[in-house]
Amino acid sequence: MKLALFFTHNVSLSDWSAAGILEREAGYYLRLGELGVRTVFVTHGGAEDLELSERVAPIEVLPIFAGSRRPRGRFAKYAAARRLVPVLSESLADIDVVKTNQLWGGWLAADVAERLGKPFVARCGFEHYANYVRSGGSVLARPFVKGACGGIYRRADAVFVPTAAIREEIEREFGVPREKFGIVPNAVDTELFKPPEGDAKRGGVLSVGRLEPVKNIDLLIEAMAGTGERLDVVGDGSERSRLEELSKRLNVDARFHGIIPNPELPKLLRGAAVFAQFSSHEGAPKTILEAMSCGTAVLASDVPGTRDVVEDGKTGVLTALSAETAGKELKRLLSDAVERRRLGDAARRRILENFSLDKVPETELKLLDGIIAARGGKRRPPQ
Repeated sequence: MKLALFFTHNVSLSDWSAAGILEREAGYYLRLGELGVRTVFVTHGGAEDLELSERVAPIEVLPIFAGSRRPRGRFAKYAAARRLVPVLSESLADIDVVKTNQLWGGWLAADVAERLGKPFVARCGFEHYANYVRSGGSVLARPFVKGACGGIYRRADAVFVPTAAIREEIEREFGVPREKFGIVPNAVDTELFKPPEGDAKRGGVLSVGRLEPVKNIDLLIEAMAGTGERLDVVGDGSERSRLEELSKRLNVDARFHGIIPNPELPKLLRGAAVFAQFSSHEGAPKTILEAMSCGTAVLASDVPGTRDVVEDGKTGVLTALSAETAGKELKRLLSDAVERRRLGDAARRRILENFSLDKVPETELKLLDGIIAARGGKRRPPQ
């Protein structure tokens, strides 16, 4: 089987590398490769993406702007990409199925699939339109965004989502029939993200994510005040300076590490007593899954998306988005090593059973087999 994975609109392999997630994202498709699936990454980058191809080999890399200058401006990029449909279709003539990495930009993948007469899978780690609205997206642009998303859902042979909650959100908003969905959880490399050996000492609080308002790092800093514990923050964004000032003002020992490559995160996760994430909304947060896989006690906001991953009181703790409530839960966890160990052990078991990189790709492969067969294609030979 050969799969063409179309990157999100305006996202390149270089962007993945800069964000520190290249190995994590490519690792899933390398695992699919072990199951007999050859993947082509169709990126919105230029020649610089080809220079990164060795890091994802044997995955093929097809940057759509490798032979031309990457356009500037939102509409210029959109128009330039659509003009490349015939060229892309010729380059991808031998593929069996087309898939998006996220929904936005899926119109390009749908165009190519339609031109080739191949099945098209719209994969979305979150519902894009709902996320746009929750993030305060322009009211004037909302009809366009909703129309674009709806068009992609309608054109897809199947829609892959990581949780039942996201499926239900799409069903309600866009009327997509349930039989069109496949649930493919986000996967974790449980050999890389694993608990420390023995009774290694843990301490402090760790948070990983973009330093943007939606992540509520300011609330976490306020919750940390008075604990006397260290806070390690991994990630970057527009809020960094303000958050550094806030931590100084509240006398919180906060260390801002910037972006750290994903393969280097396990060391931090294994050393933390608590992993905290207080997002206003989530899809199916990979950083929480990785913390759980390391057996780290998780304290997270009680919001859709996070609820699908963390079972409150069983595999982590969910909290209201208030500094007072979150602070009480944080102090309780920091003072109770036995409870942290209980939650962390249960979280690790949940990841191994439901989110392991050894299992999730097999789920997707079965779904892809059925989709290809339904369109009259050939199933992959037995491995």
